[in-house]
Parts: sequence; C-alpha cells; structure tokens
Amino acid sequence: MDLIGTLAGALGVESKAAEAVAGAVMANVKGQVADGTEGDAVEASLDAAVPEMEGWMATAQEVASENDDQAELGGLGGLLGMANSGMGQQLLGAVAGPSAQNAALLAGVLGTLGLDSTKATMAAPFVLQFLQSRMDKGTLDQVLSVAPMLTGKTPEGGATGGVMGALGGLFGS
Repeated sequence: MDLIGTLAGALGVESKAAEAVAGAVMANVKGQVADGTEGDAVEASLDAAVPEMEGWMATAQEVASENDDQAELGGLGGLLGMANSGMGQQLLGAVAGPSAQNAALLAGVLGTLGLDSTKATMAAPFVLQFLQSRMDKGTLDQVLSVAPMLTGKTPEGGATGGVMGALGGLFGS
C-alpha cells in the first residue's frame, strides 16, 4: 500500500503534506507504543515494519515548525507555534508528557496545512490499513492495545473519535 499516495488523494494535499500527516499520526502511535508496552520489542517491530517512519516524522516536525511564525498572532496560533518550537516541545514534554508533545505535533501539522482535525480522523484508517499490510496480527494487536487512536477507541474500550480524542486532550476538552 502506498500510504503517502493514498493520503494525498484522500486529503486532497501534496505529497509533502501527506508525509507530514502520516508522520504526525505515526509519531502519536509510536509514542503510545513507547509509553504503553513493556520492553522495546513492539516499538522495534514498528520501526522495522515502517522504516520510512522517521523520515515522515521529520517532515511532520518541519511542517509543524512553520507554525512558529504564527506565535506572534496570539491565541491558538501562538499556542501551536510555541508548542512546536524546540523549547516549547521540551516544556510540553516536561509538563504534560510525550503524548501531549505528539498531539501538539499533529495539531501543528494540521494547522500549518490549513486542515481541520477531521482530516486527521480520515487519515487514521489509512494508517491502520498500512500497518496491517506491514505487521503480523499479533504485533499489530499489541500496537492497537496501547494506540487505539487508529480504531477510534480508548484503551478502556470507549469511543473517542480516534485522533480527535488525542487532539481534544491537547486542548483540555
């Protein structure tokens, strides 16, 4: 499956923007895997299954950092710009943890690209299909048990709207 081509078509964006969205969603998944699994085996399996993930995450960070110039606008633009700056990422990670950093990255990418959070929700099933094509079922089940954002559920089993729940958590809703 060509995840970037699929996302570009579904979201109506260029390849770099699709890479940024994929990178931001994968950063969320990878962060949840790192936080929620014992040992590094599942994270290593994820890295091995998606070797291009690091490049996509770098593209996401690059795109999100374009929000830095919005910091002077105040309000949400300022929050996203601060959260996606180097110092803001460190502060956010120290105060709210890696999950908040990853949600800020996703929000920053979407904001920079002029996409609303429903586009991230649209991306999640494509990322899940991509992972299904690359990972064995047992490992994928382990990933989904700690990173259910791809299926729209919380670890406790309740619906959150997937990525929407992650973004809502960033803004306290």
